[in-house]
Amino acid sequence: MSDLIKQYMQQKYGENYEQDAQDKYDDRSDSLNTAGLFSNLGDVIAGNKIGSANDYFSGLKKQAKEDTLGKLDSAKKSYMADESLNSQMKDSKNKQDAFDSSSSQSQSYRKMIEKNFPDVAKSYGDSWNNVSAGDQDAIFKPLQLKENIEARKQAASIDRAAKTVAPKAAQSLATGFGKRLEQAEDVFSTLEQSGYDRSDISAGLGSMLPNVARTSNSQRQSQAERNFINAVLRRESGAAISPTEFENGEIQYFPRAGDSPEVMTQKKNNRLQVLGSMKNESGTEWDKVKLITESKPQKAAQDSKAQTVTQGGHTYTLNPQTGEYE
Repeated sequence: MSDLIKQYMQQKYGENYEQDAQDKYDDRSDSLNTAGLFSNLGDVIAGNKIGSANDYFSGLKKQAKEDTLGKLDSAKKSYMADESLNSQMKDSKNKQDAFDSSSSQSQSYRKMIEKNFPDVAKSYGDSWNNVSAGDQDAIFKPLQLKENIEARKQAASIDRAAKTVAPKAAQSLATGFGKRLEQAEDVFSTLEQSGYDRSDISAGLGSMLPNVARTSNSQRQSQAERNFINAVLRRESGAAISPTEFENGEIQYFPRAGDSPEVMTQKKNNRLQVLGSMKNESGTEWDKVKLITESKPQKAAQDSKAQTVTQGGHTYTLNPQTGEYE
């Protein structure tokens, strides 16, 4: 707790907040002591009782301490009270209520974040009112949490559909999730054929770089993984995806550095099994939805080219790898 308080206080009052507050108090206290001394001298000169204004200056010194050191103590107590609320939310046995953004629990949690970390709250924009108390583990990861919020809306839609719509409509929802799985698997297959290996150490290190510094293949792999996991977990549980569940999904379904060929085969079989189950659940609706795969403009352009051209008495043949005539 002490480290969390220190981090919060430094963010709110500066890195050297304790020394800065002490210095401010000392300056004001010295000034008031000097003023009190001159007041006593004035009493001597005027023939008044010495110390007639002591109570007044004591009150000013008390206020100076409250405005500096006391302000820090109040901030710490306020933060600890908020953390106590935070802890109660985290230990709540009612998970559904914790992930209900309209619950009093979630509203109290958002108010706590707005007060202590206003910039974090602002970073969510229009999605802020959909943040729930159960999201606290991911509150400082806006991009990931926004995806979870959108997935939560889809889960709520599925839940309502399962209770109110006809079986055909439920099959259509399953088809939507299943096509996302198939779409992700198409990306994995394309990347594998291009030579990209997510189990390679360099690929693993590359996935930890900021998005702007990552390769196109690394970005495509990550997006497809998120697409797959969101579709699977939304359909399996219908609840919000916690960071732990997301991490477990990554380990369960996708290659990682150090995986043996046998383990990678197992993971692929896991994905195909889930895809097959979803396809079966979709029934006759599956074939009605066309899979949208990655466009391959370069290949399309090559296909439209003549395989050979003759120029200057020499015949050139199209190289399908480079798209150039050689």
